[in-house]
Amino acid sequence: ILSGGDRFANTVHWFALTGCGVLVSLVAKELKQSFSTQILAAVVAVTLPMGVIQGSSTQGNLVVAFWLLAFVVFTLQYFQRSTSVGLMCCGLAVGFALLSKGTAYVIVPAVAATLWFCGIVRTTGYRRRATLVCVGGGVVLVALAVNGGHYARNWDLWGHPLIPMDRPVHSHLNEQINVFVLMANLIRNAALHWGTPNETINDLTLDTVRRVFGETIDDVPGSTIGPPLFEVGIPFASGTTTGNVLHFWFLATSLLGILLFRRRGRFDPWTVGLALSGIVGVLAFCGILQWEQGNSRYHTPLFMLCAPCGAIFVARLLARGEVKEKARPSASSSVRSLLHCIVGRRRSMVAGTFVAMSVPWVISNDARPLYLLDIWETDPVSPTSIFAQSRTHLYFNYDPWMWPAYTSAIDFLATQNPQEIGLYLRDGSCDYMVWVLLKDRLGEMPRVEYVGMQNSSEKLRGGIYAPPFIFSTKGQFLNFKEEGYQVIWRSPFVSVLATTKAVNEVLEGWKRIINTKNLLIRSNLEVYLDRNRNRLVYVKDRCQPATVGPAPSHQLLAKRLIFLHVIPADKDDLSNHRKQYGFDNLDFYFNDYRLGIQLGERCLAVHDLPAYAVVGIRTGEYTDEGRLWEAEVSFNE
Repeated sequence: ILSGGDRFANTVHWFALTGCGVLVSLVAKELKQSFSTQILAAVVAVTLPMGVIQGSSTQGNLVVAFWLLAFVVFTLQYFQRSTSVGLMCCGLAVGFALLSKGTAYVIVPAVAATLWFCGIVRTTGYRRRATLVCVGGGVVLVALAVNGGHYARNWDLWGHPLIPMDRPVHSHLNEQINVFVLMANLIRNAALHWGTPNETINDLTLDTVRRVFGETIDDVPGSTIGPPLFEVGIPFASGTTTGNVLHFWFLATSLLGILLFRRRGRFDPWTVGLALSGIVGVLAFCGILQWEQGNSRYHTPLFMLCAPCGAIFVARLLARGEVKEKARPSASSSVRSLLHCIVGRRRSMVAGTFVAMSVPWVISNDARPLYLLDIWETDPVSPTSIFAQSRTHLYFNYDPWMWPAYTSAIDFLATQNPQEIGLYLRDGSCDYMVWVLLKDRLGEMPRVEYVGMQNSSEKLRGGIYAPPFIFSTKGQFLNFKEEGYQVIWRSPFVSVLATTKAVNEVLEGWKRIINTKNLLIRSNLEVYLDRNRNRLVYVKDRCQPATVGPAPSHQLLAKRLIFLHVIPADKDDLSNHRKQYGFDNLDFYFNDYRLGIQLGERCLAVHDLPAYAVVGIRTGEYTDEGRLWEAEVSFNE
């Protein structure tokens, strides 16, 4: 808000990641661990690969993890000191977690109930236990009160406190809950974190799992979303599929070690309770929610919850193996010093290993790389460093193919200076980029609202909204026409619709240019010069399908390419490699939607001329069979 923009919007998730590191160390402190163990726990948390990537993304899982850890801290404080403030904070933390993301309704209640149950079991006396049960109910009421306004709004709109009734209520829930579904989802969710940089190891792991559990693990009806094929996760991927291979095996071993050796290792009962709550949270997640290939991002709160257990377990192992100074065998002073350094700093070595292993995700994750390392098995989403891209381009890092479609559509809308724009988007389309680009192109935001809504939220509109232009992503080629609307601009991803009145106004503007004397007419193509805006306008009577991005070479050769050679008044305005030719090469395909505007049956390709003085152009068309025609025009005539 203070910056007047969205430059600091992602600090919500960055501070959530930082806060998770702080809270994990506080959990270890409440469990009476040493300062070095607290630091180790924080390092384990903040080096989580999925956490590192989500710390600069829009995913809300780190926020859920933050409030879950806050609940654990306040719960431990309450059971040890019985403060009313801590009790209220328990309820607020649960409420904020539920308000942050839908997956919290599965993870948080399972973890909270288990941890609270462990506290009740450790308490002696029937009256004290009954009090704690009532107090737990109070925590639930506080959490529900935090979400009360949200529930009321949803109930008024949808008749349900959580889920729109015009969508499948159980779309993300397992259709049946049994041991087979639980085991299948447990294995498949775990496999998302088994990937390594080596494809041979991944294939061997996958074959081993198939031999042990059979091919039926690929197809468990009603337990998957999207492609049901079971596979070992890709370790170096985007913020939706990144695996946490080192953390997975480290924490899984720690949880099992704490539960199996709780007496021999003399682990604190609350440490055992925390480990048990983590396992219950995992079982609840796998037993209730369907599996999908992007589930690893939803596991982030569970990894953060278990980080203190991992630090405590490894600290206990290292403590049992430490060699005291007086017990060391005699040796030279240099050998003794080296042994002391290694033995005395084992926890630092473990923490350093986690830090070192997190570096690839910090500097070279495929969505927002600082520097591209040649370690990825798959092509990165973002092929260049964020420092080599414009800030606007970074909005499209996960969907780079949408960048030219959105920007071209908004550029066209900006030329009309609209006061109202409608949005007609398919599920999953991003509207935020529309707002950003409009603000960037227009300076002041027009009124932007959704149109053509097909769910119950349409009743919130107080009448029919008919803006002059509609930005739409419905269908590859939009055939949709509301009454009085027609397509005026389109690409394979985005279309712009306009009312008849708006179309006529656009036509009038272009007619003023098209009705002037043309530069040339060749092969059903006319070329005009718009001197006011320093651009060329190519006009064809019939439109060809729009294309997007680079096409295979055999497809490009089949198209007619417009060659455009711009001759400057001063050759020094050309780049060094173009000076030898004496002209600038601005060739383009006419049906490239980034340049095109559709006016009824006629199509326009608008190409900006360079900023320097131009004395003429040489233009024409050619295919793989050769040039069809060419002409030269002097602007001095």
